[in-house]
Amino acid sequence: AQNRAGGSADLFDHLSSAYESPRNRRFYAETSKMMTGQPYDFGAGGAGVCCLDLACGTGISTEVAIAEAPDANWFAVDGSAAMLRIARDKSVLRSVTFLHSPAEAIPLPSGTFNWILCNIAYHWLPPIAVQEIERLLLPNGRLSLIVPLTLPSANESGNRWLRGVLARFSRILVSRRSQGLT
Repeated sequence: AQNRAGGSADLFDHLSSAYESPRNRRFYAETSKMMTGQPYDFGAGGAGVCCLDLACGTGISTEVAIAEAPDANWFAVDGSAAMLRIARDKSVLRSVTFLHSPAEAIPLPSGTFNWILCNIAYHWLPPIAVQEIERLLLPNGRLSLIVPLTLPSANESGNRWLRGVLARFSRILVSRRSQGLT
């Protein structure tokens, strides 16, 4: 079963226990703080706000993000059942709704989220995930991505890949603006 572009659920299931190492926890927590540290007015701790941690892995990013909007309605999606088992076992994440789903077909209604975040995982998602993000994000919603500038693949430079990602999201933004949605 595929869960991220170029990777299988089995691969990420196998790697899941390594994600909770002290070194990885520090790394993912720090990159998550880069996303959540940006000003965004959730008001009253996020009451009435709906947020998604896309490709949440073991929930490290979700832990950090919840501190930004503790009263929000939180969802976390990943294609790896093993990653989600670890995340679900964390007491700090008891209020989160976890979904085992590929990023390109999340079983939720359009326009569900005020905020979608994806920490060091977007590069694993298939290109069609852009359309799913657009579908799920409210018109004036916030998208926060942390992406690597170099990829583990020798056949695609990180900067070229990143320009492609930004171009896809720029087209969505221009389309939304022309419709008066942002």
